[in-house]
Amino acid sequence: MAPLAQLEHDILREKVTSGIAATKARRQTFGRRPGYRPSDGHAPEVVRLSETEDLSQREIAAKLGLSKTTVNEILKRNKSTTKGARSEA
Repeated sequence: MAPLAQLEHDILREKVTSGIAATKARRQTFGRRPGYRPSDGHAPEVVRLSETEDLSQREIAAKLGLSKTTVNEILKRNKSTTKGARSEA
């Protein structure tokens, strides 16, 4: 039974590899759109509350109805983009 399962696995892997190669040959993109996050709509407000009103992540999350993790991720993304913009200037 194991050899049959291995054969099926190899066939599936070959199909996936050839499908990816065909997609690249057509110069077609696949997968999740880069940079799309539903929480990005809240990003300016989260950053403003963090910087101007000096609220904690938990307070911002409660005020906007987001999770603390979402607030943390928004602030991390903002920190990395701000840091990159400063180093280029």
